[in-house]
Amino acid sequence: MIFPKLSVPDMNESKKNSEFGSEIAWDFATNQPVILNGEIQTVSGVDALRIWIEKALRTERYKWSAYKWSYGAEIEKTLEMGLVGPALNHALQQSITNALIYHPHISQVGSFNFKPIKDQLEIEFQVKTILDDTVEVNLIV
Repeated sequence: MIFPKLSVPDMNESKKNSEFGSEIAWDFATNQPVILNGEIQTVSGVDALRIWIEKALRTERYKWSAYKWSYGAEIEKTLEMGLVGPALNHALQQSITNALIYHPHISQVGSFNFKPIKDQLEIEFQVKTILDDTVEVNLIV
């Protein structure tokens, strides 16, 4: 046979997965990488973007010299301002949006919903990608 048979993956799925790159799979409950059979696992596509979003929101901007100043959110700083109610919600929305919107694969951050829970605040919002995927995010501060 002169020409071997090749199996070509679905271009749409392949493009989606390569578009977002890959990330180390992360267990945020234990704050450690996911290890299976002794190997660190990776994820790609929208799952990689989900991990990037979570890490960016958990990293306080300007606090760690290992990161560029454009990386991370100013959530701690915003909470320390002493704002309450709608003023706090607006400031947190702005901080979250500023932390995420510069990512080249994120086109929009919106649909914010704030719910007070005892002495914490639950923030739900959506992140839209350049490929029209929607990532639902739930953050408790």
